[in-house]
Amino acid sequence: MFKFLVWMTLTSSLSMGINRDSKGRIKMGESNHNCDDAEWPNNYIDIGCNDFICSGPTVKGARKPTVTLDLSQPDYGAMHMCMNKRIVYNRTIPSSGDHRPLWAKYGEYAYCPPQRWLHNAEHGGIIFLYNPCLESSQIKQLRKAVKKAKVKKYVMTPYSLPRDMPIAVVAWRSVLQMNAVDVKQIVKFSKKRYNKGPESTNKEGQYTFGYRKSLDSYIADLNKIFGIEFC
Repeated sequence: MFKFLVWMTLTSSLSMGINRDSKGRIKMGESNHNCDDAEWPNNYIDIGCNDFICSGPTVKGARKPTVTLDLSQPDYGAMHMCMNKRIVYNRTIPSSGDHRPLWAKYGEYAYCPPQRWLHNAEHGGIIFLYNPCLESSQIKQLRKAVKKAKVKKYVMTPYSLPRDMPIAVVAWRSVLQMNAVDVKQIVKFSKKRYNKGPESTNKEGQYTFGYRKSLDSYIADLNKIFGIEFC
């Protein structure tokens, strides 16, 4: 009931004073309380607890990495949607599609929703995802791969990936999946697709919730904002 009331309040309040770009889309990068200001409680509708809370045994990386590569995912568009509109993706790992007008500040997150990082990918950023149950040694290896790739525009976050392929790297319309960190493949994929999105801007993002935070701190912030056990 609580979440329903928040949703109804949000839906009724976000409707006025929204600027458009030359393509008729909601203008990106422009903070607007009536659409998207990257502030709470508006961000509530994009938070998926299953994306960042481990609900099973630890996922261990395979001894020998297996990699799958999809370089020709369909183009599902890139409309900018205000926070009163839910965005649902028809692929487990979206690599294009509607997203929020304000993108994420580049870096690592306790959790960053796809509705934010897809906009980063549109700008040529590289997104590094891992199952929330992935063992810590593999997460450390993923960080090393990110550093070695030398891409300044990146987002790293947990995400509800399949347990048999718990690591993924996303660029616009391209996805690399693996069952253990393969540094060589990650670096190759990242360098080849870095800054190759349909929009080119190096401007920093405005969404920062969960940025460089521990998971415990992130969950504590959620609980404090809503006065309940959110997840």
